[in-house]
Amino acid sequence: MLRELGLGRARRAVDLGCGASGVSGLVATAFPGVHLVGLDLDADLLRVAGGARPAGTRGVVAGDVLACPLVSASVDFVIARYLFQHLADPLAAAREAHRVLRPGGQIAVIDVDAALWGFTEPALPPLAPAAMDPRAGGAGRGIGRHLPFVLQAAGFTDVRLHLFTYDSRALGLEPLLPALDPDRFAPLVRQNLVSRESWLAYRDAHEALLAAPDPHVTMMGMAATGVTSEE
Repeated sequence: MLRELGLGRARRAVDLGCGASGVSGLVATAFPGVHLVGLDLDADLLRVAGGARPAGTRGVVAGDVLACPLVSASVDFVIARYLFQHLADPLAAAREAHRVLRPGGQIAVIDVDAALWGFTEPALPPLAPAAMDPRAGGAGRGIGRHLPFVLQAAGFTDVRLHLFTYDSRALGLEPLLPALDPDRFAPLVRQNLVSRESWLAYRDAHEALLAAPDPHVTMMGMAATGVTSEE
């Protein structure tokens, strides 16, 4: 998807919220001609990223995406993968991304929407704000539907929303199971956001899913993209 969006044509790109730089490494390998820099606020993750230094990356920078330490109009492409759901002010981050992009630069904000998280077979019952992350703070896992409006408000043009899926037929079941683990949603019960009865029903259905002869999981993501004006 990033290739289709034109990342390979960029001279300089930044991965906002790069974490331990795993995705930055994959992007750098796929697009060796792109000068890619990772930015993150977490010092521990940056130490991991700096030690790993995936081939092709140009390093990592410590900094807050809400007050980006990059020079204005200095990059051609901004990637923000599963970052906006954790931000208290996604619009401020989008405005900073707009600032550091050159005229005609592009942004791809990849995230999720809890209402469109996916489906399983056998089916799992809904868990109130089911696919919502129990961690507190941030915009939350309902951010997906708002992304186009956030980018428009930040000044981006040609704003579009792209949907994509990843499923167990292609990836196997194991990589997708942690997101569905009932224990992950136990804090919602303790916070009285989900009833214990509905959580127990979800746990039973989860056990049935694992015991099914041919279980299947499909999850959905989305990417909002936009372009800075060339004027």
